[in-house]
Amino acid sequence: MELFEDGTERWAATAGATFDLLKHPDCRETPKPEWWNDEALKALSARVVAVAPDTCSHMMCAMRACVLMGDALGKSPWNAGPRTAEEIKAAATWFRRAALVSHTLAEKLRFEQHARWCDEFADPLLAKEEAEAAKARAAAEAEAAKARAAAEAEAAKARAAAEAKEAEALKVVEAKAAAAAKELLAEEEQEK
Repeated sequence: MELFEDGTERWAATAGATFDLLKHPDCRETPKPEWWNDEALKALSARVVAVAPDTCSHMMCAMRACVLMGDALGKSPWNAGPRTAEEIKAAATWFRRAALVSHTLAEKLRFEQHARWCDEFADPLLAKEEAEAAKARAAAEAEAAKARAAAEAEAAKARAAAEAKEAEALKVVEAKAAAAAKELLAEEEQEK
């Protein structure tokens, strides 16, 4: 990889080939480069496929797929952390891309099988995540409805209190007006 300029197509193709070689069981004891860890492999594989998205080789696509898959379908040759269902679905997509650009039928079939396995693994997880999200949304909506109802009840209570206060104030004003009118009538009768 160091022989080619970082970020070029040849660098990316070599990175994919290097990854393919280093993940082989015969290379288990081979000293690994500093990027042979989960986070660095995620970043490197993303850069590799981004260099030439329209001309990715099967090794570049397979590298990204394997890194995204991690330990989901078997122990990876590096310490892979947990993967989300979305990452595993993305791995299936990259395996399908690898199958499309494969040179042999055997490679194509192998990559398509890996894609199916990723889908079979991720689909139930996605369904579970979606069910949990729907449940959380329903709970949030119920809580919001409860809060709205409480707020509306408080507002109605406040309106009722304000209307009662207004009615009481109106009675006081009417009583004062009636008393003033009575006084006026009494004064007029005294003047007569």
